[in-house]
Amino acid sequence: MTKLPQVSHERVVRALKRAGFYTLREGKHVSMTDNKPIVIICKCSVIR
Repeated sequence: MTKLPQVSHERVVRALKRAGFYTLREGKHVSMTDNKPIVIICKCSVIR
């Protein structure tokens, strides 16, 4: 199985915003939704 690339949380948030998600809360984690699922993204340096 191939490894997935490591990306920053800023890149993930930017991609989700382009897909129609918006930010609910922001602290140590970023909570985003598009009125259906809620996605929680850790604000660590790299997401693996």
